[in-house]
Amino acid sequence: MNKEELKNKKIRKCNLIGILITLIIMVATVLGIYLSNYSYKYYAFIAALFELIIGLIIIAIIKNSIKNKE
Repeated sequence: MNKEELKNKKIRKCNLIGILITLIIMVATVLGIYLSNYSYKYYAFIAALFELIIGLIIIAIIKNSIKNKE
């Protein structure tokens, strides 16, 4: 394996881990809001959207650090 293949493998792994963590957090938040006695259930959509944006930003930062490191 050359350097480029290793870098691409790390980036794919980063994408997968980041997406899985983001989805787990989103599902937990949405379930937590829907199963609670909170009267504004539409906030679950706003919270999930906010978490998706934050997750994508974190993935981009990690990918950028991997690219700059090598």
